[in-house]
Amino acid sequence: MPEIINIDCKTPATIADTLAKTICVQRTNSSTVRLTILGILSGATSASERLSPRLYQATRGHVGFGLAKMITGAVFSVGLMITVIAGAELFTGNNLMFMGTLDKNVPLKTLLKSWVIVLVANFVVQCFWPL
Repeated sequence: MPEIINIDCKTPATIADTLAKTICVQRTNSSTVRLTILGILSGATSASERLSPRLYQATRGHVGFGLAKMITGAVFSVGLMITVIAGAELFTGNNLMFMGTLDKNVPLKTLLKSWVIVLVANFVVQCFWPL
């Protein structure tokens, strides 16, 4: 007989509460060095968005339109998955950390510092990545 797996489903309100009380606080209180390194890592993996159109142009004549589009989509998707799995800091994802400030668990100054560090780290990599 197969084992029954009990999946604990959480309501959206419970997820938002957990995010605001724990995850936002932990991520915004990370050290400057950690935020910078994770921001650079995220900027590098998200540079796949700039690689995708070039890859499409290079492959469409050899593998056909459909397969070239599929490869292009896979490159971007894998870059984004690496960012999420590695726990890297992408500025667009960090905008959700505002929930901690709204719940008064994260001071606005700390949130803004975190945003600036991550945005600059993402931006630097995007500007100087040789693609």
